[in-house]
Amino acid sequence: MISSIELTVLGLISYKPMHGYKICHFFENKGIDVLKEIKKPSVYAILKRFEKQELIFGEYEFDENNPPRKVYTITKTGLTFFQENLKDYLLNFSFFNPIEFWHLIRLSRSNISKDDFILIINHMKQEIISHVTNMEQKKNEIINEATLPEKNFYHIMGDMLDTLHKANIKALNDFILFAENPENDPYFLEIEEE
Repeated sequence: MISSIELTVLGLISYKPMHGYKICHFFENKGIDVLKEIKKPSVYAILKRFEKQELIFGEYEFDENNPPRKVYTITKTGLTFFQENLKDYLLNFSFFNPIEFWHLIRLSRSNISKDDFILIINHMKQEIISHVTNMEQKKNEIINEATLPEKNFYHIMGDMLDTLHKANIKALNDFILFAENPENDPYFLEIEEE
């Protein structure tokens, strides 16, 4: 299965042609490199592999002031591959790292249909609800055996997580309203009638 890092690389190139340094710079600027421990050699290895698989192609760009840089453009095959894998990744996403989900959902513009977007958002809501139920059960088991200071600590942690979960659910509900609003239709991938 494709990784979220690979999806991000393809997703960035799907929006506009980029060279490796610019992709690495995106990871660093957005703080994703810290989250996923992304190293520059990993990005260049992904680019090389995708070029070999003909998902992207690279052309050297020459600038008088800088050394030549290879600028990558996504191929039609690469775009189809990216769209299918992004959809599959998000539809099968388990609520382990919500930051990764929110990062990847940003790549949905023009890459996921409205119906699939709503399906993905509803899937994530179910994942959060299931996660909250499991965590609540575990928290209650721990609290029953904890000392008073530990109980107080776990109550604070529980309140904090509850706030985060509610914020995630609210955002997901807002995204459903966004998707259902006809004026936002241009955001989504148009499915061609057969």
